[in-house]
Amino acid sequence: MKKCLIVGKPNVGKTLFLLQFAAYLGLKSVELRVVDPEGAEEVLSYTVERARELLVGTAPHTTQRLQLLSLR
Repeated sequence: MKKCLIVGKPNVGKTLFLLQFAAYLGLKSVELRVVDPEGAEEVLSYTVERARELLVGTAPHTTQRLQLLSLR
């Protein structure tokens, strides 16, 4: 498995870039690992389209807790 780190300022499109790249690669699903403020970790799996609906929006700071996104 290859790893990649995307770094950027808040609200510049890092999540959208990664999801668009997943779609470009022809991937159907992504796995999200999120950590809440208390430290509990949750792993969620979504289609690329559903992840885009949930994590990308016109309002600032839509993606606040995303820690790791795996493309599969």
